[in-house]
Amino acid sequence: MLFPFGFFLANITRVVFDLRHDFYHLRTLWQFFVDVYINHTVSGQTYDYSYLHLFPYFCLLLALLSVGLYNLKKPLIILPILAFLYLNLTSPLLSLNRPLGMPEGLTLGSLEAAAETIAADQPPKRFNIATLWDFDTLARPMRYLLRYYYGLTPAGFADYGNVDALYVFAPVDRDINNPKVWELNTFKPYRVTVLTSPSARYRLYKLTK
Repeated sequence: MLFPFGFFLANITRVVFDLRHDFYHLRTLWQFFVDVYINHTVSGQTYDYSYLHLFPYFCLLLALLSVGLYNLKKPLIILPILAFLYLNLTSPLLSLNRPLGMPEGLTLGSLEAAAETIAADQPPKRFNIATLWDFDTLARPMRYLLRYYYGLTPAGFADYGNVDALYVFAPVDRDINNPKVWELNTFKPYRVTVLTSPSARYRLYKLTK
């Protein structure tokens, strides 16, 4: 009961709000699901991390199933264990041949080299950083490298329009003049300078007014 209680406690204000307002949040989430995945009337998606909070429930159900099979007949305990191993070993999130979790063509070394190039460019006091290869356009990994490798702290997440320079690390096929992301659009109009990139499949840009 610990996980349902923790969920309820963390979301008690939202639960009370929904109970008093005709389940507003629940109906909104359901409509989002219908519009995106069934009617296809709007563009959007969810990501793996959106469902991580459900993983403890999966583990609990697997444990209860294992106990039930063990009590029924001891050798049956091997079935959920094999199923768990099979699901993990065949997962697209696991590869025995190459690392996963980074956009294809990028490594930690690539990010470090890009951060080194930005530091060598001597960015102005007010600057920011963005990346355009996945949903993390706020460039959290690059922020970490710039701050702890070179003592450079980019502006905040809400300050993309109030800086003197914006560094952008993006795939070569992204149109830097029509980026379709808030972080760059709020900085428009801008001039584009191409810096040295550590990867042939990505470009490092410096945007200035």
